Amino acid sequence: MTIFMPDTNYAYFCAKCQSVRTDSTKARELALRLNLDLWVPADRVTSMNYPAGALQCLEAIRRCMAVIVQPPVGADCGWELGVAYMLGKPTYLLSPLPETDWMTKIGIHELGEK
Repeated sequence: MTIFMPDTNYAYFCAKCQSVRTDSTKARELALRLNLDLWVPADRVTSMNYPAGALQCLEAIRRCMAVIVQPPVGADCGWELGVAYMLGKPTYLLSPLPETDWMTKIGIHELGEK
């Protein structure tokens, strides 16, 4: 599946977005400081069904310039962070992840207060 995304000058927003929608205000502020737009899956994915929605998110991560993470995160976010890490995407964490989420912290720039 190919998703037409003419602009790649954006950061991918990694946060809960289906049953609970995370406020993207802080992520938008950081994206603006990075001179990027913010790609929010809840606003851009045309289908929250599998596999269509997952493939749209994968393509968005492939094309993004950075990933901005707003905890709390779930299993989908853990997968998105792994993909971003393997693709070498700069990843910014807006607040600390739980100490037990140590695998999702690899390669992340923590910006939040501890």
